[in-house]
Amino acid sequence: MAVAPPTVPKAEELYNSLMREIEPDLTTDQIPLIDEKYKGETPEETLARLEKYKKAFALYDEKSVEFFKDLSNKVTAYRKQALQEAETEVKGEEQVRISQIETLLSHP
Repeated sequence: MAVAPPTVPKAEELYNSLMREIEPDLTTDQIPLIDEKYKGETPEETLARLEKYKKAFALYDEKSVEFFKDLSNKVTAYRKQALQEAETEVKGEEQVRISQIETLLSHP
């Protein structure tokens, strides 16, 4: 079974896809709207929200490490498959050449 080549999203796409699941307020399309969205909150509410954001970024860091480990595993699997396919192709070509040489040697 062929392994598909791994794809690497653009940095902003990766950030948004991970952060959307953690804290949607912190995606790149929502950050510019935060001041307006929370303009009426109390200082205590702001501190609580900022603490929530701090935890969200910590979780984002964990998730991004997981993403890159998974990507590394996919790259390794793809590289291994490519090497196996190349080896199989070379062996097949060598077998054809050996057969041709044997045929030539057996028919003087």
